Amino acid sequence: MSNRAMSPSGRCENSPLGGRTALPELLAPAGGFDQMLAAIAAGADAISLCNTFQACAIDLEKRRPVFNNIFAGLSGPAVRPIALRMVWQAVGAVNIPVVGLGGIATGRDALEFIMAGAAAVQVGAANFANPRAMETIAEEMAAWMDAHGVKTLDEIRGCAR
Repeated sequence: MSNRAMSPSGRCENSPLGGRTALPELLAPAGGFDQMLAAIAAGADAISLCNTFQACAIDLEKRRPVFNNIFAGLSGPAVRPIALRMVWQAVGAVNIPVVGLGGIATGRDALEFIMAGAAAVQVGAANFANPRAMETIAEEMAAWMDAHGVKTLDEIRGCAR
């Protein structure tokens, strides 16, 4: 956990959650690099990058946006290269753990994020297509590690940097 002033109750005084928790805080900055730095300055113990990107679609027949809110979050495999780039950059710029997410659908995808330096990975959209996605991804990661003589993720964490 980061060094923060703790109240007698054990709660974080300068927490982004307003002192409501003494647990480590994992923040997911919604924007870019500036928002990530703001989350760290606010006392985040770790950050996760990146959930979704704002996107838009137009219904050609109605000549209107498809979404009621006009914009919606784009996620899934299409965002993986962007998310991987953001994780790579964040790992090189911060001194707190970075959790990688965004388009991870296979064990190989997850291992790319680990090799970029992610402390952990998170899977979202793949779970909609395959409710056992997490099990499959873990099995694929283990198979790759066995085939390459890798005993722990720490052996390859950040190795591509």
